Amino acid sequence: MPIRVKDVATVQLGPEFRRSALEKDGREAVGGVVMMRYGGNPLAVTDAIKQKIRELQAGLPSGVRIVPFYDRTRLIESAIHTVTGTLKEEIIIASIAILLLLSHFRSAVVVCITLPMAVLVSFLFMYYLGVSSNIMSLAGIAISIGILVDAAVVMVENATHELHQHFGKEKVRGDTTELIVKSCRLVGRPIFFAAIITMGCSG
Repeated sequence: MPIRVKDVATVQLGPEFRRSALEKDGREAVGGVVMMRYGGNPLAVTDAIKQKIRELQAGLPSGVRIVPFYDRTRLIESAIHTVTGTLKEEIIIASIAILLLLSHFRSAVVVCITLPMAVLVSFLFMYYLGVSSNIMSLAGIAISIGILVDAAVVMVENATHELHQHFGKEKVRGDTTELIVKSCRLVGRPIFFAAIITMGCSG
């Protein structure tokens, strides 16, 4: 793991101005920068750095310590927590809304499955297309979850309405594929263009 050390001298030699002086709490110190390779996992690299620091700490002279100056671990974990928290909240809210408005448990299950599957597919596309899971991409996924909820609720509500018109108060029986496809086609295009417009405005 390459480390670039900025040397701190106490005497200026020659006519050139002194450069690369690092100051911490009013005192000069020696700083090191760890360069991560392009496409690397920041969380894994940070954990490896911390492990290496713990190994080096035992061999340092008395009074010398390696103190982290900028740690991305909390930022990365906060971004992941934001995505997972938003996903859980949207699933709960969408399920409650569907149960209150439609009183149909299986419709709520459809939405609960759609949201995590959509996020999973997004990560799969990002992986195979070489898009890194950085702060910006995770924030985009967190924003898009709200759009997915709206689309899923509209799709489920329209399918329920189509089934209710066809069967009335009777129990739904037989193959309903044609009815479901018809209801999805009815709102599919408006949902698609609404999502495109929303993503364009948010971008």
